[in-house]
Amino acid sequence: MFTTPPLTNGRGHRQEYIKTAKIIEEKILELKCSVNMKSYVSLP
Repeated sequence: MFTTPPLTNGRGHRQEYIKTAKIIEEKILELKCSVNMKSYVSLP
């Protein structure tokens, strides 16, 4: 799904990639939570 950027300057890119991946994971978790809340609230 995600491809790592070419490691031209070694660690710097890797750190950025890890940071971005963590942010994406958090966003996905937030979305899942809000969807769960909505479906929970819409129950009779």
